[in-house]
Amino acid sequence: MKLNSLLVSLFAVAALVACNKENEGGSADPTGNGISVTVSIKSSGTRAVADAFTSETAITLNDVTVYFTSGENGNIVDTKTFSQEEITAGKAVFHGINPSSTHAVVVANTNASSLLSPAPTSVSELNNITLTMANMQGLTVVPLKSNVGQLVANTGHVAPDDGSEDDVTVDYRKVELTVVPVLSRIEIGGTLKMTATGSNAGGKFAYTQFTPEYVGLNGLYENGKLGGTTDGSLITANDNQLGFPVVGTTPAWMYDAFDATDKQDMIAAADNAVALTKVYAYNVIPGEKPVVMLRFDSKPLPADQIPGDVKTASPAYLKIVNFTDDASSPVTIEPGKIYTIKDIEFDQNKITWLDNTVLCVEAIVKVQPWEIKDLDPEFGE
Repeated sequence: MKLNSLLVSLFAVAALVACNKENEGGSADPTGNGISVTVSIKSSGTRAVADAFTSETAITLNDVTVYFTSGENGNIVDTKTFSQEEITAGKAVFHGINPSSTHAVVVANTNASSLLSPAPTSVSELNNITLTMANMQGLTVVPLKSNVGQLVANTGHVAPDDGSEDDVTVDYRKVELTVVPVLSRIEIGGTLKMTATGSNAGGKFAYTQFTPEYVGLNGLYENGKLGGTTDGSLITANDNQLGFPVVGTTPAWMYDAFDATDKQDMIAAADNAVALTKVYAYNVIPGEKPVVMLRFDSKPLPADQIPGDVKTASPAYLKIVNFTDDASSPVTIEPGKIYTIKDIEFDQNKITWLDNTVLCVEAIVKVQPWEIKDLDPEFGE
């Protein structure tokens, strides 16, 4: 069974900088203790809809917030945001930043009016902002966050406004930050194919019908944190007793009913394979180890016709319990990566029941691309 590569990737956010006495927006550059910040950003592309695998996986930049802090893990002493016009123009200039700033951290695509309200007052509070996973399922709503970067001292020369020949020496600071999505994503699509292997099966299926019915994830936390940790209750449907999903208990964001066009009997289909017309996708907290669940509307043969010692189930479940790489090493779910499960082949034995001078700060922000991962699944009873 092959968990094929996920193709993921994004927009790039990069910054250059100028430490001018004149704000590009028209206001005078501060003197004394204020810090000036020039950040330029560019992004490219949009993420295609999540109903097909595609190489067009860039993320559109919707909002950007920069937090200046008094230490790597200190208090937030100043905050600046980009207007939509500044995002479109690709540049924003901020002046008068609190001189006690020593570090900075950037977040983006957080719907700042809601997720970042009330405003955090420290790095700890920022990292502890709750992400309700039910509201985090669209790829375009995935928050982006950088590490906390130290402001590095540098020196620049700026021509004075009075036309004199003397330059003004300005001490400024800069920081380079990389932004990554705080969540991971699992996408399930491609082809489902069942083979009739199994102990003494003799190439014969033990079913008269085997139709995809539900797909989803089991064993996830209901919430996460902006800093990338889990929160809230662990939601696990006891699939060996009550089935999956458990209606009324399993949150809707954790599973989908297969579309009608994907509900084809695999026994009757050519090569016992169903080519799914849709990709079913779920955003998860990095580090989680969800079980991928597929449920089938299955009808076993009469007991006296079941080949060998093949065990049957109705409804039947397929559980992908681990992700491994090409060397069969376990893969940890990491932030900013999309894991694509595609072209799943399985045999019927895998079925189960289940700053004192003018200071300038140059903030260079880049987006780390999503990475391609080739994975293989491990199945569980």
